[in-house]
Amino acid sequence: MGKKNLFLTVKKNLRQKIIFYAVAGLLLSGSSFLHLWRLEGMPPGIHVDESAGAYNAYCISKTGADENGIGYPLYFRSFGGYWDPAL
Repeated sequence: MGKKNLFLTVKKNLRQKIIFYAVAGLLLSGSSFLHLWRLEGMPPGIHVDESAGAYNAYCISKTGADENGIGYPLYFRSFGGYWDPAL
């Protein structure tokens, strides 16, 4: 009885591994397809507002203040408006 139970346990573990890798492969291939689909239609580079947010984040990491000298702001001020740093 011991060998039969061991065989069933090994068979169950193998089945679980196969299912796991099959699902992981499907998720990886699906996400790769969605990422690369119509990639040629995307604009190259980054926009000015994105670079302003990155620069403000850099300034805060180095000095504790944004580009306008405001310490640890809740919103960034640039281009005549206020921008949420989480976006």
